[in-house]
Amino acid sequence: MATRIDRSDPRYPTMVRGFNQRFVGMPQFVEIVEDAAATVRAVHRCLDEGLRPTVRSGGHCYEGWSSLTDGVIIDVSSMNKFGVDPGTGAFVVESGCSNWDLPMASTGGTA
Repeated sequence: MATRIDRSDPRYPTMVRGFNQRFVGMPQFVEIVEDAAATVRAVHRCLDEGLRPTVRSGGHCYEGWSSLTDGVIIDVSSMNKFGVDPGTGAFVVESGCSNWDLPMASTGGTA
């Protein structure tokens, strides 16, 4: 599933701002995706329409490169799950997961 936020949407000004508040891009739209399949579809649509896709994860790029675009921002921040793969014991972290999503207890860290 994906949610498209274009320039007519009242959420647009908030969605185009990244961590660096000094610079703001003007993408055609922001597409919020919730899984890998939706991400692939969003990238294909951008390429089919001749638009430059830029992927934004947690939106914390200090330089703001993930938000400074005139193409499309594909926002994967809702893909923020983490855990341990029961089959391999490996840690699994989705691309939208940020430090804010990881409780200290789950990482073995201390406050």
